[in-house]
Amino acid sequence: MNPNHPAASRGSAGARRNRAAFRNEVKTRLDDLTYEALQRYQAIHGIESTSAAMQRALRMSLLGVIGMLPPEISGVSADLGEVGTVP
Repeated sequence: MNPNHPAASRGSAGARRNRAAFRNEVKTRLDDLTYEALQRYQAIHGIESTSAAMQRALRMSLLGVIGMLPPEISGVSADLGEVGTVP
């Protein structure tokens, strides 16, 4: 190890902590119980990645089998409707 390197003053090179190349973003954002349930869902359905399992579970939760969310409503006015005929 280079004695002029800033890490040299922290001790031996073997004592240095290696950082992971990446963070598991899904795991860091979910609580433990939810993450474990997602891992079980992934294993039961044979899904390769955690993100794919999350996408599939979220889609089922939001859309259901036949689509639980209504389509976007367009052309609807926020004004009060009137009963009767327009003169």
